[in-house]
Amino acid sequence: MNTNINLNLYKYFYEVAKYNSFTKAAESLMISQPSLSYSIKTLENQLGKKLFTRNKNKILLTEDGKIIYDKLKSIFDIFNSIILDNENISGKVILGVRSAVSNKMLPFYISELNKIYPELEIEFVIAPSKELMKKLVNKEIDLLIDEYQLDGDYVSNLIYADDTIFFTTISTYKNSKSKVIDIDYLKKNPICIIKRNRISNEIQKKYPSFNYLTIQSTPLMLNKMKDNNLIGISPKAVIEEELENGSLIKLESSIELPKSKLFISYIKRLENNKIKVVVDFIKEHNYYQLLKKGNIINDEVKS
Repeated sequence: MNTNINLNLYKYFYEVAKYNSFTKAAESLMISQPSLSYSIKTLENQLGKKLFTRNKNKILLTEDGKIIYDKLKSIFDIFNSIILDNENISGKVILGVRSAVSNKMLPFYISELNKIYPELEIEFVIAPSKELMKKLVNKEIDLLIDEYQLDGDYVSNLIYADDTIFFTTISTYKNSKSKVIDIDYLKKNPICIIKRNRISNEIQKKYPSFNYLTIQSTPLMLNKMKDNNLIGISPKAVIEEELENGSLIKLESSIELPKSKLFISYIKRLENNKIKVVVDFIKEHNYYQLLKKGNIINDEVKS
């Protein structure tokens, strides 16, 4: 017997059965239809039972599906009543972030949190790490998303960890005489790094003889690289879309780069329900992992 029960799969099944529609269920669950369909197939494979049939354009429960749905209905009715009895989450949470984080992650988190907690306002402040740290100490922001883990009076939760890579533009890659990125290459050729971030600081400390070109932000770095034969260093997820469409190329190298990490932090003694729901949501919905799996909701996805 498989004791590894994924409760999300049963929740997904319940929503499809309740709405008799994959489209409406996907909207309710805030996931893509392909992801929902895959989850239902996974549950059917685990149970060894067919749960739905199609009759023309309608979704119908099988006999096995009806039995499971009836049992789940009473469970979810109790669960929903518990949620309604809880205090409504409202007010404002101010989130401090660096620009590299804000470009892609924040619009997703703000829009999705608003669907679940419409009375909760998420405001964000964009600034360098040191300035954000001061704002957190002075209670000008409630939460801080940054690459540094805080100790002492703070709670810091890891929300993202992935590889840091060497990359270049497709034109530079095609025109390059050397496809090998090694220590000798980096001593002679400029390498773009972001000014004053953890990864850049660690690389410069470990390899002080490299030829560095410091840039203020990732967007500025990409613009600089378009017109120059340059290579850069970046967390892989930050340039995932460009790697996917082929405008940027990942470069292989034996040089070990520090891992990219992001932490969400707050002052421990100031924790409240508003902070907790935001932290829990971000921890449970890893933006970059969802992006890789195709679970990020996209307005261009058609039903």
